[in-house]
Amino acid sequence: MQGGTAMKKFLSLFTQSAAELKKLRSLTGIAMLVALNVALSFATIPIGSTMKISISFLAIAIMGMLYGPVAAGMGAALGDILSYLLTPGNSMGAYFFGFTLTAFLGGIVYGIAFYSCKVSVPRIIIAKAAVNLLLNLLLNTFWIFILYGKAVGIVEIFSRIFKNLLMLPLEIAALFIILKAITKLIQQKKVTIV
Repeated sequence: MQGGTAMKKFLSLFTQSAAELKKLRSLTGIAMLVALNVALSFATIPIGSTMKISISFLAIAIMGMLYGPVAAGMGAALGDILSYLLTPGNSMGAYFFGFTLTAFLGGIVYGIAFYSCKVSVPRIIIAKAAVNLLLNLLLNTFWIFILYGKAVGIVEIFSRIFKNLLMLPLEIAALFIILKAITKLIQQKKVTIV
């Protein structure tokens, strides 16, 4: 019985988030966060040919917290496509849907972790670890393998592991600071988001 209740609560995250897409105020907020995500995606530090350090994930995490997994997933996918289209001279190479799928799944993870619940350190750690280790490290490495049609070299794999593990605590701290600040502003009614 309790498992059914947990599943209903989990599925309600998706229905509530999908309902956000019917509200003009929510669509406006989502659009601003997608724009922020795109702008932050250009403020990166490249590491090699296939990696970069970016804080654009913060906009997607905020979107997940405010509007849920459906809205955050769609916003992250849209942000990925727009970032590609706006890249000068398409220096990123040919468009590949796999990276958009990874962005979409990252938005889903943030929405599940932060929507309609109290932001906590364990939730932030689990969400960011899932995004960094499962999506950024494993899934994106798989996409690179498919895209370039060759095995990813051991140096590439170790550099990806090192980068994701090194950035994980810094990104967790940034998420905690930003999400707590937004929660505080909403609670003090200084900002009306939804």
